[in-house]
Amino acid sequence: MSRRVPRPTELVALVSFDGELRENQAVTRERLAHPQPPPRPLSAAVERWLGLRRLTWFEMDGRQIAGIATAQALGTRDAWQIDTLIDARPLEHARDARVPQGLLQQVAESAAAARAGHVLLRTPEDGPAVVGALRAGFAQALAERLWEGAELRAPAGWDPQSVRVREVEAADAPELYRLYNRAVPAAARQALAMTQEEWSALDERRWLGRRGQRWLAEADGRVVAALQVSGQGVCGQLELLCEPAGATPGATVGAEGLSDRERPDRESAGRAGGAALLARAAAATARCERVIALVPSAAGVVEELLREHGLAPDRELRLLALRTRRLAAEPARQRAGVALPTGS
Repeated sequence: MSRRVPRPTELVALVSFDGELRENQAVTRERLAHPQPPPRPLSAAVERWLGLRRLTWFEMDGRQIAGIATAQALGTRDAWQIDTLIDARPLEHARDARVPQGLLQQVAESAAAARAGHVLLRTPEDGPAVVGALRAGFAQALAERLWEGAELRAPAGWDPQSVRVREVEAADAPELYRLYNRAVPAAARQALAMTQEEWSALDERRWLGRRGQRWLAEADGRVVAALQVSGQGVCGQLELLCEPAGATPGATVGAEGLSDRERPDRESAGRAGGAALLARAAAATARCERVIALVPSAAGVVEELLREHGLAPDRELRLLALRTRRLAAEPARQRAGVALPTGS
């Protein structure tokens, strides 16, 4: 395998693959809500030449293109999300991690050169991209589970009085970051975001669309649950974060997903807040034919609530993260053969 930009005379290799569909090993929230047939290598590459905002990498095998990857910024340009990762080798060849690893190594080098702090990759837990990412320096941040159902039900006649629900405002960012620290395991925070600036850079809002809604629930003067929900189209999607049972304002979550100060006998304000927010989500997705939610497997309270509200577990995914912030001699756009920034 080699790493270089294909020559114009070699671009015909893309066309030779165009007759067969290729699996995209990168999973994004947008694609979860709008499933499409696996993209063709040619289609992925054309995005670059059409001037869309993508970083593009190629893995070469002789004079043929063996793989393609693309990425785009998340909350800020300080964090990238891989949205295309395609092994373009002939389908009859045994699948291994060589091509994903090579592509992801290129992404890591480009991110370091561009001084991007993080790169995220979400992929099926049993796919070859997991092994390739780990070999390329990525760390496993979260095991995630996709929940799905025909509708999101709100239990009739139940209205928690212990929490106050309102829309998220810009000034709520510090409190939402504190909720993240109480709700997300320490190992995941180390891989993803240890500061509010990093947390903001990794905020995935693109999937919400222009009409997406953001709500929070407050109890005892603090934010105990937060919701993002999109009810556009045939598929509604939500993201729910709840404070663990018994958590106190100064508590954080350990590696096992339990609060350092957890008291099992204490009523969970986070659970009450999550239930109140799901009532909002049910209203927002009422016209959708399908509702999905992507949930960290450590978030037991959230999964309990989703089951009670009519959703069921589906497939398992892995969120992998790369931290890379080192000085580079030249920016990524000048590293010929490594990255092809577009749209800037």
